[in-house]
Amino acid sequence: RGLYPVPLLDAARTRHPADFEIAFMQGTWFAAQGDPRRIGAFEAARAVRPDNAVVWNNLGTSLETAGDGDAAVAVLGQAVALGGDQPKTLCN
Repeated sequence: RGLYPVPLLDAARTRHPADFEIAFMQGTWFAAQGDPRRIGAFEAARAVRPDNAVVWNNLGTSLETAGDGDAAVAVLGQAVALGGDQPKTLCN
């Protein structure tokens, strides 16, 4: 059985709600697990670093996966605007 970091990440985010790395790691973990809580975690990361194209990209793909295509298009457009030179943002 592998490591299940959700309780640790939840506790860390509670103690450090403005920490980008914690929110981003939590979103990445949730995304890998197919957990819809990834959207909230990526939104928290975006609030801390609104100029980070990767977090916008991850939020956009998470919204698309959740079935919110209109929001996904808008968010992915912002990812391209911020990081148009990054291959990951151009592929989505």
